[in-house]
Amino acid sequence: MAGKTGTGEAKQMTRTLLTVIFLTLFSQIEWANAYSGEELYNNCLPYTQNGFVTDTTETIECVVYIKGALDAAVQNCHSLRGQVFEEMIDNVNGSRWVFNIFADLHFSERPQNFNSLVQAIVNFLRDNPDRWRITAAHTVAISAAEVAPCKDPNILKLTQ
Repeated sequence: MAGKTGTGEAKQMTRTLLTVIFLTLFSQIEWANAYSGEELYNNCLPYTQNGFVTDTTETIECVVYIKGALDAAVQNCHSLRGQVFEEMIDNVNGSRWVFNIFADLHFSERPQNFNSLVQAIVNFLRDNPDRWRITAAHTVAISAAEVAPCKDPNILKLTQ
């Protein structure tokens, strides 16, 4: 009889696990939509108004999201300035043009002051509500590139 009870518990556990998986998948369908500029603005505005303190779920979401998107922009900048590209800049016609195109895609360095970046993002979204439907990642990239643009380390060498 103990074997039957164990089997019943295993079936119940399997059903419970499957239910949790399905509920998790279906409850996140709304999350499948890209995080919008409007959501970013609504979550970051209190952060900037409250002395840059993460005291709510929304303000934590603001900071974590921006740091993640910023990491991608910084990594893209560093990849763009990598050794292969530096060699190409020195040896391939038109590579300076290619660098400038990619740098204009809003790659950035890490800003000196993170809170200044958050404030720039909030200001940009406040002043451009027509951009609220654009993905938040794009908005972060635009603002990060303005605050700390991706610079070509060889620009002085090539312009002298």
